Amino acid sequence: MRIAELNTLAAVALAILCSTPLQAAERAWTRSELLTIADEEARRHGVDIEQASVSFDGFNSAWGAYVERRKSIGLNTAAPELNGRGYWAVYYAPMTPMRGGDLWVMIDKSTGEVIMALEGE
Repeated sequence: MRIAELNTLAAVALAILCSTPLQAAERAWTRSELLTIADEEARRHGVDIEQASVSFDGFNSAWGAYVERRKSIGLNTAAPELNGRGYWAVYYAPMTPMRGGDLWVMIDKSTGEVIMALEGE
């Protein structure tokens, strides 16, 4: 290859690299940090943290079971906000059972932002 061709190829490669956004490394959130974020969101939804049982579901298995139960009785299970995103689920249940007193808080694994909060019905 001639030098002019190499320079052109280098310029094209540089342009591609500069126009491609770099993915941020996933931050290693501690359980304590995640619960603090989720607790703040739960308070915004009126949950009394001291009167709630809190479950951190690192594998989202409880959330998956919840969605399957809703599907089995014909209820809406759509949560498009979660599609294609890594997230953690934190569940709040009142210590005194009441209809609609529970809350799910979904936190983005990379950013720590609250993706959604789903109040019980």
